[in-house]
Amino acid sequence: MFTIIPSEQNKFVGGILTSVALTTTASINAHDLIGAQLGIAVGKTSGVPDSFTAVAKIYDCLTSTGTFTQYVDDKGVSALVTVSAIDTNAVVDVDLRGCKPFIQLIKANTFVGGTSPTAVALPFVILKGATTPPATATLV
Repeated sequence: MFTIIPSEQNKFVGGILTSVALTTTASINAHDLIGAQLGIAVGKTSGVPDSFTAVAKIYDCLTSTGTFTQYVDDKGVSALVTVSAIDTNAVVDVDLRGCKPFIQLIKANTFVGGTSPTAVALPFVILKGATTPPATATLV
């Protein structure tokens, strides 16, 4: 659980609302953040998959242009949230105090069966506790 932080210190960063299987935001400066709420919202699927999973993850890196890897906190918990039903969303709290200075928001969809299946999904992260709010992230 996180302490309530004044709203001007919180920042919403949304991924791209798309059916593309994998999307990534540009790097986000996270050097002074204490936490985040990581979420994903899923709409409809097409192509009649037998099942699907949409996952939002936080990756971290020492530099803004380096190789990002899955963020795992000091308790061994991976920063990810999963949804496996249409018209559903999920949110988890993430402790960012142990993360490297830069993070990315990753969204990945996987499917079983169907004919060229897709699922429209929007990953997002609400950054918490910045002593200086981060600059606006550019989405790619």
